[in-house]
Amino acid sequence: MASLSLEEMEEDSIQLGVESVDNEISYANCFVGMFRTSSVVHFQAIRSTLANVWYRIGGVSISDLENGQFLFRFYCQVDVDRVERNGSWNFNSHLLVLNHLI
Repeated sequence: MASLSLEEMEEDSIQLGVESVDNEISYANCFVGMFRTSSVVHFQAIRSTLANVWYRIGGVSISDLENGQFLFRFYCQVDVDRVERNGSWNFNSHLLVLNHLI
């Protein structure tokens, strides 16, 4: 615990939001998701599988927010539209509930 620092960034974390030109943070391309299951869902498996399934054009970052919540950040509006249009999503037969942050 003594070696932990707030200055160090974790590999799986991302900055929440994107600064726009007027320095306001935008969550327009972000979703918060939760799996409807009582069993453990493994983060690394989610990240690699969903990133491939969603066939993203601009890229996607997936972060574990803890308490069973995940942040999905897309870098292209086309990807956001595709995820919204082609839902409902699941992983290992567990329903993924997504809320678009706008």
